[in-house]
Amino acid sequence: TFLEVLAEAPPGATIELGAGLYRIPATINFRRHAFLIGAGSTRTRLESTGPGPVLRLAESAALALRDLTIAVVNDAPGNVIEATDGALIMERVRVTGARGRRNTSSPDAADDASPEPGYGLVVGGAVWATITSCQFDGNEAGGICVRDACAPTIVDVQTEGGTAGVVFSGQSAGALTRSRCIGSAIGILVLDRARPVLDANTCRANTHTGIAYRLLATGLARANDCSDNGSAGIWVGDAATPTLESNQCRGNRTAGIVYRRASGGIAVGNTCTGGATAGIWIGEGACPELESNRCEA
Repeated sequence: TFLEVLAEAPPGATIELGAGLYRIPATINFRRHAFLIGAGSTRTRLESTGPGPVLRLAESAALALRDLTIAVVNDAPGNVIEATDGALIMERVRVTGARGRRNTSSPDAADDASPEPGYGLVVGGAVWATITSCQFDGNEAGGICVRDACAPTIVDVQTEGGTAGVVFSGQSAGALTRSRCIGSAIGILVLDRARPVLDANTCRANTHTGIAYRLLATGLARANDCSDNGSAGIWVGDAATPTLESNQCRGNRTAGIVYRRASGGIAVGNTCTGGATAGIWIGEGACPELESNRCEA
């Protein structure tokens, strides 16, 4: 069986999984290096029927995943993949099926506590991670949750559904680039003291906001398309102070960019058109610096 092959494989082994369904009853804990290659995300499916994550990476192990689907098929709250130590590489992997305990619908309702279960991928601690050309859908809490001081490189991923497509919390950093976060409550949520670089992403058709910053979050959002969302294109609250540069915020139901509470930061060169209430809306004690933004219609 697949589990027997995995148990007998020497450290650093490459295990090729042919087309088919591979069912496992409980979490696989990786404590040594391994490379799992499928025949394609539509052809090779690794599926767990038990509680807890399908895969867990710890103890400085290195795990590489390529060309397969990893799924949970039970109703117990949990994540699909968890990585708290070591190195994780994912390429052309679909992750689906995580169940959560709640469904937050707005940036106001989110908090900086340990995220509830229900994410496709949770990376934190001292993990070094590169996620490329992957898909996260059908996960109740969201696609990816980055925690602690983790700084992953995430490129060309797609998230659909859930509370937030991608969450950065704790003191996390890293970069999210050329990705699509659609059909969630919030496309990208940045919490606590997180400071990621969000570059050239598409955050459309989310029920609340394309990109949201909360608490003491900072970082850079540059050249993102945050259009056609249910509330704002970009929402900045609490004492968050991000730099917003050259983003496109078109056709959002309230405003292109919203600042609330004691938030601030810099907004330069953004285009905010077609918002029902305002191009840029500033409320309460917010005090951002605005320069060369275009607000029309």
